[in-house]
Amino acid sequence: MIHWNNIVCLFVSRKQTRETLKQQMSDYWANKRDLFWHGTNESKVCIDYDAQCLHKDAVDQQNKKGYLMQYRDDNKTVSEIQTRESCDTARSHVT
Repeated sequence: MIHWNNIVCLFVSRKQTRETLKQQMSDYWANKRDLFWHGTNESKVCIDYDAQCLHKDAVDQQNKKGYLMQYRDDNKTVSEIQTRESCDTARSHVT
């Protein structure tokens, strides 16, 4: 014959086991959810950083283009002045 105390202990033990398993499952899914959330945030940060780098590269390229165009125009101006001066010098020697 099974004693009443043993049956109560068995039910209490099973209840504690179920509660422990439920808590473990809850902790597992909370951890999984946190890892997923962290992963999506990390992706967003990477995408934002990439967009910033692309924008900076575009601005830098535009600045370089402007600088090179100015350099070209200045060289053209200097070349025209030198040509004009050499023509003026040649004319002054002829006359």
